[in-house]
Amino acid sequence: MLFRSRDRWYDFQYVPAGDGIISVSRDVTESEESRRALEGAEATGHVGHWTWTPGHTIAESEPFWSAEAYRILGLDPADPARNLDTMVDVLTPDSLERSYAAIATALATGEPYTLAVEFIRPDGTHGWAEIRGAPEHREDGAIRRLTGVLVDVTPAHFAADELARAEERHRLTLETLLDPLVILRAIRDDAGAIVDFAYDFANAAALAANRITHDEQIGRRLLDLLPAHESAGLLEAFAHVVETGEPLVIRSEEHTSELQSLAYLVCRLL
Repeated sequence: MLFRSRDRWYDFQYVPAGDGIISVSRDVTESEESRRALEGAEATGHVGHWTWTPGHTIAESEPFWSAEAYRILGLDPADPARNLDTMVDVLTPDSLERSYAAIATALATGEPYTLAVEFIRPDGTHGWAEIRGAPEHREDGAIRRLTGVLVDVTPAHFAADELARAEERHRLTLETLLDPLVILRAIRDDAGAIVDFAYDFANAAALAANRITHDEQIGRRLLDLLPAHESAGLLEAFAHVVETGEPLVIRSEEHTSELQSLAYLVCRLL
């Protein structure tokens, strides 16, 4: 049992000796403080560590999880460590299956692995983690055990999911605008000068205004489709927008609505 006296930690063991007891104490201050520092670092970074010593079967293997690994999964650190066979109520079926496969491959090849898993906490909430594992070898080359970390990536997963939804909303907004709108990407030569633009996006209104299909416009170069833009000075004007960030608005009956939307978008993007 652990006991703290002032600024030192001691591990006491008691064994029977006839009608009495023998008490043996060992100063474990250094190891205990290291363990507590590690637990604090893991809790701050939401990273747990684990070891897994293979047995004849997965059920007979010897697992160990740090307290933070339990907390990431929504489990009680006081519970016994779980093998994969007892993780069916934590990992989703797909994640459990891929975990079996990753461990089997690591044991067969001796190579480390990284695996993204989804889990369901006892309260029903879903989480996501990245598992990194690596074999630890004996002197004879045989695998002694697997060791690794469990990284909580749930916040990043939700952030990426929200970003994807926001990007999709933005794309739909641009796509459904009644005004023609295109997105151009600057193309530079080896010296860094802008020599052309490429179409990265065109909404339905822009395609209709130019009587062109999506595949005929996206990915094509501006001067391939509208070569007169160079001699008319428009390529230079668009490049000026990119390099300086100064808006360019073209209002002329000589230019099509596609050209007006092009100038509008370049100045808005850059």
